[in-house]
Amino acid sequence: MADVIDLALEFVRQRPRDAARVLEDQPPDMVVDFLTRIPMATAGGLLSAMAPRSAAAIVRHLDPETAAAVLRTLAPAVGASMLRHMAPDLRDPVLGRLPTKVAVVCRLLLRFSEDTVGAWMDPRAIAMPDDLTVAETLARIRRDDEAASHRVHVLDRAMRLRGSVAMLDLVRADDDRPLVALMHRRRDTVWGRTALETAATHAVWEDEMELAVADSDARFIGVLTYAGLRRGLRQSATVHVRWDLGEALTEVSGAFAAGMQGGLEAAAALVAPVLAPREGARRGTHRGTHRGTYRGTRP
Repeated sequence: MADVIDLALEFVRQRPRDAARVLEDQPPDMVVDFLTRIPMATAGGLLSAMAPRSAAAIVRHLDPETAAAVLRTLAPAVGASMLRHMAPDLRDPVLGRLPTKVAVVCRLLLRFSEDTVGAWMDPRAIAMPDDLTVAETLARIRRDDEAASHRVHVLDRAMRLRGSVAMLDLVRADDDRPLVALMHRRRDTVWGRTALETAATHAVWEDEMELAVADSDARFIGVLTYAGLRRGLRQSATVHVRWDLGEALTEVSGAFAAGMQGGLEAAAALVAPVLAPREGARRGTHRGTHRGTYRGTRP
């Protein structure tokens, strides 16, 4: 058995993306058994090469201590992309076992004000890597009980949106046809921290019922449906929970009190997302109504 593990480990080191693609199609309990037999850093590299939803399905099967150990080997943004697809009762114990600095940054990445797009998006939107066939895509969709969308969003391996495929077109296509052959090129995206009132003015609603959502690095994180937009607007009309500079500094202060190293870097990471949207508001930023990422925010 040791020889088999050594051989598999060498394959993982030489071809991490190919190994990740193979493991994405295996039962989670089998993948967990393999990951616990290899170095944590290697396990983390494998998970980071997977689509975030696939990685989250595996992390959910790890005990919190092991999951946190694996996530510690990753950049916070990568770990947060996996945690985003986990229910709070599974995610919080993992966050509680991460180093303070990493946990603070992850919580920031996962946190959106109630009057922003990120708070009302649906993270269950189906997103698949661009190197799959139709048969592979359908097989993954059937295994994902939480997937909810009439459209498959096609991502590159950097998790950036390339385009989308209508579910009806997918089920009608030949099994061996590449997913990208059915793809309509990149659709509009909106930044997760964009104010709902600003997103409501987006031209996409003239002929679409959903809008792709991206993080500050343009990674796909979900979709905002028109129904979700309406619900959010109704809620934010009476409740305004805003992420402001004072709350960000409170997080930094708490991190310092806990003896967190690299406080200045953490402060910059926390404050930057606050300042960027507000600067955009003063300019009335609109980066491409029909192309690119819409970064408008509420004044």
